[in-house]
Amino acid sequence: MITYIHQYYLAEKGTAMIGIILGILFLVIALLLWKLSPDNPLTKGLITGLLVSGLLQLVLTGSYTVVLSRKIAGLSQLQVQTDRVLQETEISRMKKVFASTYPMALAMDTVFIVMGLLLVFITSSPFWKGIGLSLMALGTVAHIGEAFSMQKNAAYQQKITALKFQ
Repeated sequence: MITYIHQYYLAEKGTAMIGIILGILFLVIALLLWKLSPDNPLTKGLITGLLVSGLLQLVLTGSYTVVLSRKIAGLSQLQVQTDRVLQETEISRMKKVFASTYPMALAMDTVFIVMGLLLVFITSSPFWKGIGLSLMALGTVAHIGEAFSMQKNAAYQQKITALKFQ
């Protein structure tokens, strides 16, 4: 069972690297806009929003990779437990992920999109419209990432549930 948990954490780190790349991509796009686009309030808002979104993505995803590294390092301490106990613990943990972590993340991603839409369609300020566009981009990218993660974790949950230990 330790092998399955280890593979799970390594796969999560791989997925987190995609998040880090997306954070860097937001920062690169902001830098390119700053260097190449005309100086106007909409562009300034978009650049500001992309910078904040990119940094947020980097900090959150980077922190998650640190947590995953610590969990991988701590796997050796789990070897004293039987495979059946580890399986039950892991199934329970995954149920909690699907019951609380994902709904909270999806709600937050949706809030980013809705806030972005509100800023784009309600405010008359081009700067805030730019912020809104970047919030919509962040929320959309985050939704896609969560959908990918949910699919991957559902397959993992099915795999460990199907294992037969005595």
